[in-house]
Amino acid sequence: MLWLKTYPVLDVPEFRNYKGELLAFGKMFSKVDPHTGEVIEDYFPFKELTGCYHKLLITDEYLFTSTLKTEFKQISRKSGKVIWSHTLYADKEASRRGKTINVNDPLQYADGNLYVLDSEKTLHILDVGRD
Repeated sequence: MLWLKTYPVLDVPEFRNYKGELLAFGKMFSKVDPHTGEVIEDYFPFKELTGCYHKLLITDEYLFTSTLKTEFKQISRKSGKVIWSHTLYADKEASRRGKTINVNDPLQYADGNLYVLDSEKTLHILDVGRD
C-alpha cells in the first residue's frame, strides 16, 4: 500500500469524491485540494447531515440527504437552499425498531427520480425534478 500524505481535518465528518473533486461535508460544504488538504472554496454552511445514520448523494446540481427516520432533502449545490423535502413515514412508524432507510443501500437518482429502498424492501420512487 502506498501512503501519500495525511492531513489534520477538524469538524469534517464526511468526504466524497465527485467527478475528481474532493468535497467535504462538515460545518461547511467545501471543495478541498486532494494534494494539500486545504480548502479551495467554501460553498455554504451545511447542517443537513445530522445524526450518525444518514445518506448523501451528489449530482451536478443537487445534494440529496436522508436520515434513518426516512427524512429526505434535495439541496441546491449552488445556493445551499433546500428545494424539496419529504418524510416517507411518520415518527411512530420510522424509528430504530420501525421502518427505516437501509444504510447499506445507496440512494439512486436518474431522470428526475430519487430511488429509495426501505427496510421492508419496498422501493420508493420520488419525483424530484431533472438535473
